[in-house]
Amino acid sequence: ETWPLLRLGVIPRFKIDGDRRVIDNLGATHPVAESYRTVRNGLLYASLDKPLSLLAVSSALPGEGKSTFVVNLAISFAREGKRVLVVDCDLRRPAQHRHFTTTSNHVGITDILTQKVSVEEAIQQTAVEQVNLLTSGQLPTDPARLIESLRFRQLLLDLQKDYDIVLVDTPPALVVNDAM
Repeated sequence: ETWPLLRLGVIPRFKIDGDRRVIDNLGATHPVAESYRTVRNGLLYASLDKPLSLLAVSSALPGEGKSTFVVNLAISFAREGKRVLVVDCDLRRPAQHRHFTTTSNHVGITDILTQKVSVEEAIQQTAVEQVNLLTSGQLPTDPARLIESLRFRQLLLDLQKDYDIVLVDTPPALVVNDAM
C-alpha cells in the first residue's frame, strides 16, 4: 500500500533567545508561529472525515528537529483551545522535558508501563496552558519491548480519551525500530 504525499507546510529554521526553538513566547502573528499554524490547519483539514486525535511524529535521522516540531505543534494546537498531551516515546534519547522549564524526566512512560506510578502521577503540567507532558521516564534496557507491548497500546488509547490531541515524539525511524 502506498500513501499519498501530503504537503502540510514549511517550517523555517529559527532560534529564539540563543539556541531556544520553542514558540511559546512568540506572538500568534510571528512568521514562525504562523508556519506552525499552517501545518496544524493542514492536519485538521486532511482529517475532516476522521478527526485527528493521535499523531506520531518521526524523522529519518537524529537531529532533524522532530522533537522541536512536536512541542511547537502542541503549542499551536493549544492556542486553538485544544487540550494537548505531548508523549515522549524516544526511550533512548528523550528530549521533550528540555523544552519546558517546569518539567523533568524523573518519571514517565516506562514507570507507568512497569506499574511503578499511575498515569496521573506521571503526567506533568507545562508552563504552556493546555499543554501537558508525559516524558519517557527512566530509560529501559529494551525500549522496543515496552513500545511493542499491548499495555503501551492501551495506554495511548486511554490517553486519547482525556485530550483533544495526543502528539507522540518517536525516535528516528532509520536508526531504531521503535518508531515503526
